[in-house]
Amino acid sequence: MANNYATTQDFIDVLEIKNDLLVLKNGKVSAILQLNSINFELLSAREQDAVISAFAGILNSLNFPLQVVIRSRAMNIEKYINKLEKMESKITDPLLKSQAQAYRNFINNTIEVNKVLDKKFYLIVPSGYSEYENLGSGPFEFFGRLLGKQNKRPAYVNVDEALLKAKGDLTPKIDTLVREFEKIHITCKRLTTEEIIKLFYEIYKEGADKTGKISTNFEDYKTPIVQPATL
Repeated sequence: MANNYATTQDFIDVLEIKNDLLVLKNGKVSAILQLNSINFELLSAREQDAVISAFAGILNSLNFPLQVVIRSRAMNIEKYINKLEKMESKITDPLLKSQAQAYRNFINNTIEVNKVLDKKFYLIVPSGYSEYENLGSGPFEFFGRLLGKQNKRPAYVNVDEALLKAKGDLTPKIDTLVREFEKIHITCKRLTTEEIIKLFYEIYKEGADKTGKISTNFEDYKTPIVQPATL
């Protein structure tokens, strides 16, 4: 009997990741930009107003939709703690060794008690949209997806053709965003194919970053969500 297990790809809109781009099941193509953060609280009131005004100017200048994604994760300091333990083991002076141990415990307790989060910011830049184009997303589309009644999608998407068509559309959009965000000292870094695959894999499979190596073959990550029990 065939093992028809559901895979993660059955529940997300990504068809393929290739040439540093996301090809969606509806034929659209998107690029992902990662942004660095600025400590807004450390800025003066005048600087904060300038950043807000510049950001509003960026949004008002766009003639295409843009998705902002903020990913929060508990900060992983395992490698740093291991490094401290190795340094601590080499210390022979009892007083210095005690201070090193106290510092390591302080770092551990601070992370656990205060729930320190590592935040990353992303921009999802879609292709093919304009201010005159109907986006085709109704207000009740979410409920349709929840009930399994998704909008009809093309039975076949020519990935290479979609990528070629989207390249000329996405390049000026990305250049515009990079240039505009540089004005407020925020760097936009475009994610590569491997980085996009790693991002999705870490989102849907916790602990993936501990393996160290991420395959660039999209097919390697088509694993079942639920495995059958072994009797």
